[in-house]
Amino acid sequence: MDEKKEKDHFKDVNLRYMEERDLSTVSKIENETFKEPWPYEALEYELKENPFCLSFVLEKGNRLIGYAFLHIYELNSHLVNIAIDKDFRGKGFGEYFLTELIKNAEMKKCESMVLEVREGNSAAVNLYLKRGFKILRKQKKYYHDGEDALIMSLSLNQR
Repeated sequence: MDEKKEKDHFKDVNLRYMEERDLSTVSKIENETFKEPWPYEALEYELKENPFCLSFVLEKGNRLIGYAFLHIYELNSHLVNIAIDKDFRGKGFGEYFLTELIKNAEMKKCESMVLEVREGNSAAVNLYLKRGFKILRKQKKYYHDGEDALIMSLSLNQR
């Protein structure tokens, strides 16, 4: 995508903090995205009660198209969850969102960002590798269904 088209593509995209009114759409995206979706109560806990969690949504126009939970503790950040609405996948919104989350962690003076991703989720793994994440290790049978996770990390503020 050339630079002008990319600017037009993202001109009405907005990153903001999640609000309680967003939870039903966040839950819908969660359930459509993950094999083992979090229950509504877990999403609500992250938003309302977890003192380490920054909860974000991504909007295109007036439509909520993605969300993320980023835990910040001391100088570390942990990308706990990120998802894009199925109608907007494969169009660069995931990478855009991830880039903005990385910038946010850097502004909070975090030195690293870590995440877990299903080894079989090649689209996500490739996105993280493209953005500079390194695979630290494989965690065997990390998920309830027995699938392995890749533990990945990105050094921040030294790039």
